[in-house]
Amino acid sequence: MEIRPATAEDHAGIIVLEAEIQTQHHEGAPFLFPPEGVISREAYLELLKLPNEKIVVAVDEGEIVGYLHYELINRPASYFTLPEKRLHVHILTVKATHRGRKIGEALMERANEIAGAFGASRITLEVYTFNEGAVRFYERVGFEKFKFLMSQPVREDKSQ
Repeated sequence: MEIRPATAEDHAGIIVLEAEIQTQHHEGAPFLFPPEGVISREAYLELLKLPNEKIVVAVDEGEIVGYLHYELINRPASYFTLPEKRLHVHILTVKATHRGRKIGEALMERANEIAGAFGASRITLEVYTFNEGAVRFYERVGFEKFKFLMSQPVREDKSQ
């Protein structure tokens, strides 16, 4: 297996993986995620041009079987936080047929290498609570719960 920077030609392979994960997200939070949703070719090409956001792909026998979309963040100090350099994972996914083969671990190891070269002190990511497999994976590779984003639907005002 090879892990390398994504190219324009990788779009078709990436959207296959995105379609898989979109289905899972729609089932877990249908109020947020439509049943179908993948990045358009145009948006993908624009993403590849961004200086601080990058995509790396895991390729096995010519097939894209995983990918990592990350952002390098250099946040200055504010009145209530310290300065911070970090790598933020936007998306990490592995093709369902290839899970359990250490591809996710290899992508996270690459993220760690990139973060170290950038001078980052942390790697961050967000994961939805319904995605229990991802939560277990991230905990297994060393992530700890740090912050909770909570939500509720707006209640109808019954007084009117």
